[in-house]
Amino acid sequence: MRLSEELESLLNSGPQNSKFDVALSSVIRELRQDWGRSPEEIRADIIEFDIEHSILDSIVGLSKWIECGDYRDGAEPALDALRKSIDEAIKEDWDSVFYTLITARIELLSSLNHENELAAELKLGIHFLIEKGDSIPIGYVFDIVDAVIENIHSVSGEEALKALIQHLHEVAEKKQNQNDFKSSREIWRKIHEIRDNEELDARVAINSIIDTYNREIEFYQKKGNHSHRATAAREAIAECDQWVSQQQRSQWESEFIDGNKKSIEQMAEFSHTPSDEELNELDSAVEDIVDQFQEWSQERSTIFAIKWLVNHRDLLVPSIEDARRRSSGGIMSIVQGRTISEAGESYSQEQGVEFPQTYRFSVQFTQNIRQDIWYRLQNRGLITEPDLFILFNRRKTLPANTHAYLTDFIIQLFENNHSAAVHLGMTQFEAVTRELAAANGKSILSRDEETGELGRRPLSSLVYQIEDEVREAWVRYIQFRYCELSGQNIRNKIAHGYLPYKHAAWGMSVILLLDILQSFLEFEEAY
Repeated sequence: MRLSEELESLLNSGPQNSKFDVALSSVIRELRQDWGRSPEEIRADIIEFDIEHSILDSIVGLSKWIECGDYRDGAEPALDALRKSIDEAIKEDWDSVFYTLITARIELLSSLNHENELAAELKLGIHFLIEKGDSIPIGYVFDIVDAVIENIHSVSGEEALKALIQHLHEVAEKKQNQNDFKSSREIWRKIHEIRDNEELDARVAINSIIDTYNREIEFYQKKGNHSHRATAAREAIAECDQWVSQQQRSQWESEFIDGNKKSIEQMAEFSHTPSDEELNELDSAVEDIVDQFQEWSQERSTIFAIKWLVNHRDLLVPSIEDARRRSSGGIMSIVQGRTISEAGESYSQEQGVEFPQTYRFSVQFTQNIRQDIWYRLQNRGLITEPDLFILFNRRKTLPANTHAYLTDFIIQLFENNHSAAVHLGMTQFEAVTRELAAANGKSILSRDEETGELGRRPLSSLVYQIEDEVREAWVRYIQFRYCELSGQNIRNKIAHGYLPYKHAAWGMSVILLLDILQSFLEFEEAY
């Protein structure tokens, strides 16, 4: 079990070399949901691993409380074990573990109506949050603040709550100055909720949410990233319509239409401009997917919804056969013969595998759709870091190192450190492909013709190993996107330092994540 293994790593090597915080958070979330392993199965895994620690004791207690409401053998020992574990986390500077432990204890105290202890733990969490300042990953900030909001009656009117509001103001402003508009906006939403619950004027939070959208739209306008500009404008209308003037709404509508048109123009040279009706039809289709994702999350789980989303292969993975058949008519027929970079800049073609010009446009078009869907899901809080941690942790075929790197990739993506995320994501897309190929009996080694030594196959060779069994649409997409000189050749550009720094951005990070998720599905379908 990864939880016990990561705990050993934490105890032996310290938090720098351990992903125990992620494993712990994932197990607690699994306990509280109706999917994944049962509480009994989680207990059995812990007991099977021969290690004793108060954190594991707390999980065993929580599992009994959640499974059958056992107070004496469940909730009571869990409270004691969590208290002991929190003290150890503070003493040993296990900051990331502290946040998961204290939010778990707050939730348990709340369910037991232990008001005095609950208030004390909330104040401790707030104090720790403020004291640690910028060193705290944004995901843990949200965990503590959510726990406060859910139990706000316990600290209503307290100085600790006032200090938290002031601290969140500062964090939101810093995030905005770093162009991390999504995190800034989410913090302002939480400030709005706190102030509303406390019957305080919430207008400052509302104005700040509106401002984050305007600044984000301006940011993407200056960068020439019109697809993201259009998506931000669309989300601004959806969230802020009730708060803004008709003039502001009209401005956002104009940004949405103009951004979409310019993003399509960037893909290639067009002989006509898409109509407003066509753009609205596409927007409605994307919104339908997001709405259905939300419904599945509520009815089943976010993990199920992610798998449902990835299953939209006809929409999210372009078909090279369709591109070959498409010779005239429709929007694809107006593409000219050039390849476009992530930033919309053209570059010359080199010899290699030939791809139809319509396929080049199809890939770029679907990338924009995928990014648009992801932006809306993340902006609305419908998909979070822990959801992805759990999804990857349940992949038993992946070795510990790959799990660790995937965890770092997700953290960097959500922290908006995209130069790091892109490099981690690219290596792990290749690693995941290799592990899945090996798990299905494919050779992942090749012999050097000159030295005779065995080494790992490069991605292009791995794709060759699976091309007759995995869907052609996926194989051709990987070749075009990552391997071939005549395609986008992203893998080799990153590996050899040729990728322009400005291209190592949010959009590329998101596509890498979605491609990793897609790989799991494609291999499951094939084998």
